[in-house]
Amino acid sequence: MHGVAYDFIFNRRLWKDIQLRANFSYYIMKDYTFVSSWRARTMWGRQVTSVDEVHKTGLELDISGHIIDSLGFYASFSAYDYENKGDPNIHVDKEFSNRAKYRINAGLDYALFKDTKLMLDYRYQDDQVQTINEGDENDPPELWRTYEVKMDAYHLYDFAIKQNIFKKWGFARNGELKLFINNLLDEDYQNDNGYPATGRTYGIYAKFDF
Repeated sequence: MHGVAYDFIFNRRLWKDIQLRANFSYYIMKDYTFVSSWRARTMWGRQVTSVDEVHKTGLELDISGHIIDSLGFYASFSAYDYENKGDPNIHVDKEFSNRAKYRINAGLDYALFKDTKLMLDYRYQDDQVQTINEGDENDPPELWRTYEVKMDAYHLYDFAIKQNIFKKWGFARNGELKLFINNLLDEDYQNDNGYPATGRTYGIYAKFDF
């Protein structure tokens, strides 16, 4: 693959430590190759597809910093669009349209005490269509089953309490304990393979350095 890439990046400190970053990209890619999964014509239902020319347009926006000393935040937005500029090919267009176009990530962290932090994270993904191939790897390709799963847009919230438990203990340093709840609102959504994703999950996480 070869081509030309244009990136326009803007960085700006807005106030105190609040930073804004914007990146607009435009890529012209020749002989673009990807592994497609829209039909079972080869083993494992995959086939390498080459496109003469693809244009990719992207926009990324990031902002982060502290509203007050104890309250930090971050937010990011991304949008990508792929366009086939080569010979018309319904399967290529379908592959590109299957990809989620918009994503948002955001979060807040609040220093409740000196060594205790509360964290709330948010994730959003636009709707998309996922092509699934099912079959036994010992079966010929024509026996594989190919179908599509429509994946709705989803909103996820994760919450955690992080506690710094020690700075140094023997050979260990920077001990940290985290209690978390993922998918706080028990959202129903599909993972990247089109299957129901994990619901509300509770856990505990410990970390330290040597």
